[in-house]
Amino acid sequence: MTTAATHNPALARELLIDMIAGSSAFQTRGSWANATAALAGIHYPFVAGEADARAGSSALERPAALIEVASFDYPDLRTGGPRWPVGSFSVLLTDWHTDDEDYQSALVDFENFLGGVMQDLADAASVGTNLAINSMTLEAVAQQLSLVDTQAPYWAAKFALDWGTLGEGE
Repeated sequence: MTTAATHNPALARELLIDMIAGSSAFQTRGSWANATAALAGIHYPFVAGEADARAGSSALERPAALIEVASFDYPDLRTGGPRWPVGSFSVLLTDWHTDDEDYQSALVDFENFLGGVMQDLADAASVGTNLAINSMTLEAVAQQLSLVDTQAPYWAAKFALDWGTLGEGE
């Protein structure tokens, strides 16, 4: 039985998942036909730091987005103002290294994927009932990784995503 999200941060995470799945850059990179198919590339929940370890799994299908709740807060409760939550997610994007011969070209290819997903999220932020994204910050520069010699190298980049109220208010 699947438990439905009824409160934050679960509601906010569901909105973010839908926004990543709806990203044309994410769908194109994974050769997924639509947002429903792209859900296969989005993984959660992770506790802080676990996504970094899981990104190294050779069993992980790529491209992938791994999502962690980084913070969740109800600010300014003493002021008597609105009781709207804020929080942040850590999103780790990862994909296989595409070109063993040309490191720079492969890096630019991955950065284009990363930037495309982040741009899609920025464009969708606060549209309708989408998550109200306040900012996104690249925390870990894209890097080529291979944890074991038998595993193909892959790229990974982590960005923080700060969010505020949900869409048209909560």
